[in-house]
Amino acid sequence: MSDEKKQKVWEGRHALATDNLSSKIKVLKDFVHKGIPWLRDIEGNYLRDPDTGSKLLDCYPKSKFQFSKWTMEGIPDPYEQKLEGELLAINPTDKSKNRSDKLLINCQWVRNDIEKRLDCFFTTHGQDTLTNRDDELEATVAKLLADIKIVAKNQLCEIDHKAESDRWKAAADSQAQFVIDALKTKSDLEKKVKLLERAQKEAKKVLILKDTEIAQLTKQISEIGRFPSVKGGRND
Repeated sequence: MSDEKKQKVWEGRHALATDNLSSKIKVLKDFVHKGIPWLRDIEGNYLRDPDTGSKLLDCYPKSKFQFSKWTMEGIPDPYEQKLEGELLAINPTDKSKNRSDKLLINCQWVRNDIEKRLDCFFTTHGQDTLTNRDDELEATVAKLLADIKIVAKNQLCEIDHKAESDRWKAAADSQAQFVIDALKTKSDLEKKVKLLERAQKEAKKVLILKDTEIAQLTKQISEIGRFPSVKGGRND
């Protein structure tokens, strides 16, 4: 291959690498400014931690090495896997599940969103790609990598805060419901007491009436007892 052809090949690869880096920087800036995407299934449903129920952050580069291995090509296994027909979430930052090629791949839903919304597509690049560029580009990536860690921390803290807030709200709702139930029980008991008091008053009225009737009957019987009994005829 002539030197001219080698130069053209180098220029082509250099231009491709430049586009690749530009796309990655564009997406990383979007993650920093708008937040790291949450892990989703292909239909856009959030995937959650099976133990806590919290949403999971999709993967993002944390170092220049991971930045170089960040790609939109391939299948994001082991970040997602099919099991018994259901899409299960596996923490993409779990180092115990390293892939042999060590690629960093977002879930399909996020990749589709990046391609559609940001008009970006990128693949892996050599680890020395950044070092062969100007210092400003390398500094930009370093700054974004530092910023994205802060963004991730804030998002996870927000999730933890929301979970804690939800727990307190659930406890407060439970206590409020207990108070409501207690007040209802109290109200029901007060109504029953009033009904019993009313029935007691009615019973007293009936007893007084019966006592009056008994007294009148007793008086009548007593008066009848005072009449002399009649013995024999008129000639006796």
